[in-house]
Order: sequence, then structure tokens, then C-alpha cells
Amino acid sequence: MDFESEISEHTLINLEKLKTNEVICPKCKFIFKYVGKKIICPKCKFIFKP
Repeated sequence: MDFESEISEHTLINLEKLKTNEVICPKCKFIFKYVGKKIICPKCKFIFKP
């Protein structure tokens, strides 16, 4: 068994308990929720940090 298949078997993410933040894209002013340190706007594909 390789590492990729083993980790995907046992990794679960509870989306209801996931903490999200809301941000406004500085380029297109689209408002969306994000998780993490680097953000990619789903509308214009602009990459930025909060």
C-alpha cells in the first residue's frame, strides 16, 4: 500500500465544524469564505493573503 492511498483512507474532514473566514477579493471585490493562509479568488483567480 502506498502513502497516498493510505492517507486518503483515514483522513476525514468534518465540513460542519470547519472554521471559515470571510474575505473580499482586492481585485474584483467578490465576497467569499476561505480556509488557510493563501487564498485564490474563485471568480477572478487572483492569489493573495488575508
